[in-house]
Amino acid sequence: MATVYAIPEGSPEPPDLGDFFGPGKPGHEAYFAALRGWEDAIADVARAFYPVGGDLQGYVYRYPVADGKASYLVARTRPLELWWLDEGDGYSLPEPHLRGLRVTDLRQAQKRDTKLAAIFGGGV
Repeated sequence: MATVYAIPEGSPEPPDLGDFFGPGKPGHEAYFAALRGWEDAIADVARAFYPVGGDLQGYVYRYPVADGKASYLVARTRPLELWWLDEGDGYSLPEPHLRGLRVTDLRQAQKRDTKLAAIFGGGV
């Protein structure tokens, strides 16, 4: 069963959408590259909090919501702790869904994401 928290205070801030979209601004690819860099920085924060966080530590679990995704970073696997990532539209999942997540669910999702990235290149 998962427990969900916000990222710790003092953590790096996510990239601002307004810096990437509009006339003369870098656009989607640059925004998603900055977002992945931010996720890596948050994974580093998790590793600093939990030096022995498990093999899924740093994995970003994404689940489709409306026209986007809810994103959570695995901070540690024992006990399962996820950090909500306030990305894009800031979607989140209902608490009952999150409480029911197991480590095996995340392993399956990671395996699927790895296979999709190998087929289509890049991140999901």
